[in-house]
Amino acid sequence: MFFQSRVQATVAKPFISKLTHACVTQDDYTHDLSFNKWSGDVALLFVDISGYSKLSAALPGAHALAEAVNGYFTPIVDIIVAAQGDVLKFAGDAIMVVWPATSTRQTLESCIYAALNCALDLQKKAGTYEVPSAPGTKLHL
Repeated sequence: MFFQSRVQATVAKPFISKLTHACVTQDDYTHDLSFNKWSGDVALLFVDISGYSKLSAALPGAHALAEAVNGYFTPIVDIIVAAQGDVLKFAGDAIMVVWPATSTRQTLESCIYAALNCALDLQKKAGTYEVPSAPGTKLHL
């Protein structure tokens, strides 16, 4: 773990991907970080929001747009975390999610199955989002 205290580790852990934890080690004495290359199979899910351009035209500024998108990302990330996905990157109005096949219990096939189930769950539970600050404007996955 590469935090200076257990409190930091507890607070920050949900925001740092499991894959990052697997690739970064810290020397117990010097506290220097080492970055290790990880290679292996993963299932990758790319979650993209449609309606972003229309929404950006309907809202008064960047802050309002960020607030609206973050309001949609919250339930999306909750579904991803429940499916044991690892948010690798937020990229504007998209999210990259991985399920790394890191052990014999987590085979590539089981990771693909988890990613597919997550995609179906996302469509079912968060496929459409009505933006509270822009009535009549909807975002979709």
